Amino acid sequence: MRLELFFNPSRIAIIGASERGMYPAGVLRNLLHYGFPGEIYPVNPRRKTVFGLPAYPDVAQTPHRPDLAIIIVPRRVVPGVLEQCAAIGVPAAIIITAGFAEADDEGRALQETIQQIIAKHDMSVVGPNCAGLADIPHRVVATLLPAPLQPGPVSFLSQSGALMMALYGLFVDRRIGMNRLISLGNQVDVTFTEALQALAEDEGTGVIAAFVEGFQRGDEFAQGLHRALLANKPVVLIKSGRTAKGQQIASTHTAALAGSDRVFDGVCQQYGAIRVDDVEELMDTVALLAAFHGRLKPRGRVALVSQSGGLASLTADMAERYGLEAPPLSPQLQQRIRSLPHILDFGALENPTDVRGAAVIGDATADTLRPFLEDPDTDAVVLLLAKSSVREQDASTARAIVRAGQAHEKPLAVVWVGQKRVLEPVDHPLAVDILREAGIPLFHQPNDALRALARAVQYVRFRENYLQHSAAHFRTNAPSPSSSVPRQLAYEDAAALLTAYGLPLAPARVVSDPHQAAVAAASIGLPAALKALSPDFTHKSDAGLVRLHLDSPGAVREAAQDLLARLGDARLEGLLVQQMIPQGVEVITGVHQDPQFGPVVAFGPGGVLVELLNDVALRLPPLTRDQALAMIQATKAWPLLQGFRGQSPADVDALADLLVNLARLAHEQAHRIHSLDLNPVIVRPARQGAVIVDARVFVR
Repeated sequence: MRLELFFNPSRIAIIGASERGMYPAGVLRNLLHYGFPGEIYPVNPRRKTVFGLPAYPDVAQTPHRPDLAIIIVPRRVVPGVLEQCAAIGVPAAIIITAGFAEADDEGRALQETIQQIIAKHDMSVVGPNCAGLADIPHRVVATLLPAPLQPGPVSFLSQSGALMMALYGLFVDRRIGMNRLISLGNQVDVTFTEALQALAEDEGTGVIAAFVEGFQRGDEFAQGLHRALLANKPVVLIKSGRTAKGQQIASTHTAALAGSDRVFDGVCQQYGAIRVDDVEELMDTVALLAAFHGRLKPRGRVALVSQSGGLASLTADMAERYGLEAPPLSPQLQQRIRSLPHILDFGALENPTDVRGAAVIGDATADTLRPFLEDPDTDAVVLLLAKSSVREQDASTARAIVRAGQAHEKPLAVVWVGQKRVLEPVDHPLAVDILREAGIPLFHQPNDALRALARAVQYVRFRENYLQHSAAHFRTNAPSPSSSVPRQLAYEDAAALLTAYGLPLAPARVVSDPHQAAVAAASIGLPAALKALSPDFTHKSDAGLVRLHLDSPGAVREAAQDLLARLGDARLEGLLVQQMIPQGVEVITGVHQDPQFGPVVAFGPGGVLVELLNDVALRLPPLTRDQALAMIQATKAWPLLQGFRGQSPADVDALADLLVNLARLAHEQAHRIHSLDLNPVIVRPARQGAVIVDARVFVR
């Protein structure tokens, strides 16, 4: 992978190095401070030395050819410097300088020049407008990190340089060990999706955290998520650009294409990425995954051990909300708990278990936790404490928690509600620091802990199912933009295409006059629907060109005459006589071309619910049957299909087959299909199938 050029250099040239300035001084200072093991060449024609190192007037005069150039010069100078690096064979460069495509017309022109230089030479570039990168275990800190290095399994990928550095500080606060960090900026060469794929294959990375503003190749993003999922590396990401205002800021910030947020969300769900809403949630989820990854089970059965009855009841409600199960305590576990000397007998023991008093003070805490950590009926333990954490006895309690957690394989997290800041100096370590130093996930309120735990369990559950049913099925289509104006297929051509892919259309026939319409209706079966097909009217219903529930040949003939009169001088493709489909659950599905992701399959409630619910699930084709079922279950159509308020359950199996076939069409005809709408699709009761009532297909 070419990103190794950036993370494992032996010789680094810093072009624009100085003893002043945040980046000109800071990057060199960090490389020296954190002990970069290779050679460093400051390049500055106005300096003899920089921080005691010999300085060179240009990169061509360094003692040896650098493996990596870090460029921190005014933007107008950048193209010339990059050309000089390319001329002597420098394989990789990081352009930290800002003021390019994200800034103004001059910046966009300069960025185009940079792209031309990269295309002309065999060179890899990160940036411009970035904050650099770091490989923590190998002490390659080519950025500004505000805190000591702490190696670990988490790698962080960010399009925002400032956010990368700020979040690194939060990772350090939580004692979350880091492996690699990279800020990508304007992605003139190395892209977010390429970096994601590289981290998915990096042996030192166990969890991938990311801040996303946008990208150009959605198919490569999906491939990165797929690779990470196969490698069992959870991807936890936060994305800006959900709204029009957010997209505008993203485009001016890093020249990113924010794209369709709904499609992005659907792809995250399809490939198991954990999308969070804010920085705190990102930290909570990453902290738990880093501590427990590989030890979590898909059942989601949790033991809640509480020192406070109020905190216990509050947490029980949250566990149910997040889909976690707090199973009743077995008789054997209850007996073990009652045998503990510090447990008070308040009647029946439940889950959450209110242990109270001395049971969670000092060394007794380890004895209290042991039965829960050894219980085979649960997969994780959450200890809930509601008290100060700054006293010496709290430090003793924290040490006991650490001993219990380290002695058992079962994941243990702590929610500690109470004072955490000391008002006066103390001569003992704080409990929260003891827990974090030992790698015990610590939360300030139960909601954060259970939300993070639920997300981690859902990932484990999703991956297990994915490996069983979908892993070998991954194929995506690259976006294929076309300048040609899409045209709508005639009904008979559209019907032939859909039928070839096993998509069931309602029985119908195209005729040319009222007499033929009446004959066709008698042959197909009454009652019938009648629709005037005209290329001049895309939406037949809105134009009044549809008649329903025609129960005799005569009614069909009269309706046909009326529709022909209504058409006037409009072009006529024909009259569609269609069998009326008995009642069922109406849904809508289709395909559209996304500029970043290519063909996307959509599904949601149909009929009058389309606009009311504004609820749609989106996935990339092709789909497995399990993915199609998950897509159906992700929408508000699911309770309707299950049999809402006494209605018969609908034929979900037939609907899933329809979605699989539609996705196969979308994948195989990606070069041709511009958009495709099936609305409505009527899903009949169980074992009676699903039928497409109306279809519109646009091709390029």
